Amino acid sequence: MKKSIFVVALALVGFCVQAHADNGGNDVAAQFIITDCGTVHQIATDATADEAVDAIDRYSREDC
Repeated sequence: MKKSIFVVALALVGFCVQAHADNGGNDVAAQFIITDCGTVHQIATDATADEAVDAIDRYSREDC
């Protein structure tokens, strides 16, 4: 029983690694920021660091 669970877990890990390799491994699915008061907001996947900082400031003013 333990061997079959191990084999299934190993197959799942292998599938995940292969799926990650198929898309080049560099695609970003989503980006999130955490405000000063702890709320989480999604931002554009192609946002630069400066845009992320601006979003943190803006959402922190709104949420806190």
